[in-house]
Amino acid sequence: MVISDNGIGFDLNNHNGGGIGMELIQGLIMQLGGTHEIESDNGTKISVIFPIPLKN
Repeated sequence: MVISDNGIGFDLNNHNGGGIGMELIQGLIMQLGGTHEIESDNGTKISVIFPIPLKN
């Protein structure tokens, strides 16, 4: 899943805006065994990757 916008982005080294948004996202991704990447260049892009188990 990729979420992106064309807003102003944010400083990846200092993205503590006083809210719990990124902390919540990171916690949920960890609980579900996923990974994430954040890019901030001409907007913000958050990629969330979850493994999909293959059934035989």
